[in-house]
Amino acid sequence: MAVLVRIGLYILFLIAYLICLIGLFIVFVNLLSANFRRNLAQQFMLGQALLLISVGGLMYYLYSLSGYFSISLLLVLLAGSEVAAIIGAGLRGLSGTSDAPKSSLFTAAQDFDVRYRAVAKTVTLLPTVIVVAYPVVCGALFFWLPQSILSKRILQATMLYYLALRGASAVRTAITVSSENLDEPMRQTTLLNGAADLVPATLFLSITFWAFGVGTEGNQVRIGDTSLVVTPLMIGATATYFLIFSLLPYIAGTQKGKRKMRLLLDQRNSWYDRLHDALIVPTPKLHEKKLEEFEAEIRNDRDAFVNENPILMLEVPELQLPISMRRPTLPALPEVLRPSKEILDLYLAEDADTDDFQRLWAARMTESLAVDPRFKHLHWFDDLLEEIEEARRSMDRQQTLRDKEATAATWAQAYRVRAEQITAQIKEIQHTRAPFIVGASAIIGPLGTVILDQFGNFAWETFSKGIAG
Repeated sequence: MAVLVRIGLYILFLIAYLICLIGLFIVFVNLLSANFRRNLAQQFMLGQALLLISVGGLMYYLYSLSGYFSISLLLVLLAGSEVAAIIGAGLRGLSGTSDAPKSSLFTAAQDFDVRYRAVAKTVTLLPTVIVVAYPVVCGALFFWLPQSILSKRILQATMLYYLALRGASAVRTAITVSSENLDEPMRQTTLLNGAADLVPATLFLSITFWAFGVGTEGNQVRIGDTSLVVTPLMIGATATYFLIFSLLPYIAGTQKGKRKMRLLLDQRNSWYDRLHDALIVPTPKLHEKKLEEFEAEIRNDRDAFVNENPILMLEVPELQLPISMRRPTLPALPEVLRPSKEILDLYLAEDADTDDFQRLWAARMTESLAVDPRFKHLHWFDDLLEEIEEARRSMDRQQTLRDKEATAATWAQAYRVRAEQITAQIKEIQHTRAPFIVGASAIIGPLGTVILDQFGNFAWETFSKGIAG
């Protein structure tokens, strides 16, 4: 009879676990829809629902398998998450990044998926493995361990489960933030979110240390029958978490972004100089030949740039066009659709037969066309080719050599002005340091010292106890 009761309790746990996962998925899907519709009230309510399901689920898992329940711990975890949200909103508001578009974060993540498929699949699969492994591990503990130590082991497994999920999410975010293609406001927003996330991260780490009895010698705060411990090890672990998953990816991404922008601007500057040098020479008969050669070279550079950046070859997913715009009414529409404002506008039309996911994708890609440096550079290639064609036509319209020379000189001067503007931008990039980079650099030294000091103290205490014992 006791075995049947345990089996029944475990089945109830599995049912509750599946219900929580399904609930989280449904709420997340609706949150994306609210995000697309810019419905702030609905976003807030759905965010609260996500928090309640995740934290409430944690307490139910503990109670259903081990009988452990602490209303005070539940309230502290909820309060910690709420405080993190408030701190994050305040930091973003003070820094002026609260309205930063998420489009570049979206395309940076997609670019990682396309460029590093194997790593991306591993990072994506990791949360799935963790979600599947948790009930299996809990089941093994529930059926094999005696009741005297079951509560402790279930608590340990549950805390590791939540920390593993947070770690998997942090890895993906760190990889994305370190991308050179992320715009600075979005990178700063992610860093500030990471700083605010230290509140719940510290709570989870502290409870985990308490559950495992690791580094328990320090200041303790009692919450019901649970202790939050402030120890050198916890401080060092929290600082390391922020350093590895937030601060260092931010600095690396910012520096990589500056280098990439410098390379793109150098390429533009080079072409403006070459066009100026070719057109300023008073030889109208050679201008046509030179411009033709330049057009061919620019097209080759454009093709090479596209091949180096897989996001530019990304195919638009299958979206249903409005009835009035579907094929064959658009015979010129290519079979393989690439992201472009004209194409994406079709999918955002009011009568388009698309769901919120598809509209959100199209909206993010539309924003990316104006934010992502790769799309902007691709558009620069296209605009330059159109300009060269227009320059050739404007010179062909002139009847005399003098007029042709004057027209060429006008175009040459325009390219000289652009080259000077690009040179000024390059100098600004070289000599300007973002305030966040200055602040981050100032933090790294003291933070590294704290990490080494706290871990050193913990290692020495452990070593000393080993010798004394």
